[in-house]
Amino acid sequence: MVLNKLVANMDTRDTSIVITDPLSPDNPIVYVTDAWEELCGFSYGNAVGKNPRITQGTKSDRDARQAISCAVREHRSCKVLMLNYKSGLADRPFWNMLSINPILYRGQLQLFMANLQDYTYHIGKLVCLSPSQFCRAAQHFQKTRSIAQHLDPLKLAKPAIYEADDDIAQQCVEPQEAS
Repeated sequence: MVLNKLVANMDTRDTSIVITDPLSPDNPIVYVTDAWEELCGFSYGNAVGKNPRITQGTKSDRDARQAISCAVREHRSCKVLMLNYKSGLADRPFWNMLSINPILYRGQLQLFMANLQDYTYHIGKLVCLSPSQFCRAAQHFQKTRSIAQHLDPLKLAKPAIYEADDDIAQQCVEPQEAS
């Protein structure tokens, strides 16, 4: 129910999204968009049932991975810039700006949704050496948003906690942001 509602409210063609089930052992992938398949180099069939670490490799920053694990363990949202690998291949790296969002139903964790953005071009323009990676699980990422409305790709790049129950979500409406 929550997964269907979430997918119905997102751009599944152009937004790179992976959804996982933290209630199952090793938090397996349960859904990916076409854009995620293209960015990460795994088909839907090859990704579902596996942990999203399949895109990480030997040069994926250990501290960033630990920060992600901590945020997931604590059911918090976070944003990370880290090196990932298309198809899991060492010769196909890309800089991934990853926003991780817990999805709740009546206040209880149901899923995690992550928005991936390829920052390789941007990083290449900013620095000539490999940039240090970072992770933030700051308090300002802990806003609660509703999935009752269309999930704007620009908002998906800003981590938050999403509530699927319409009654509870009305109490958690995010204030309007200045344009």
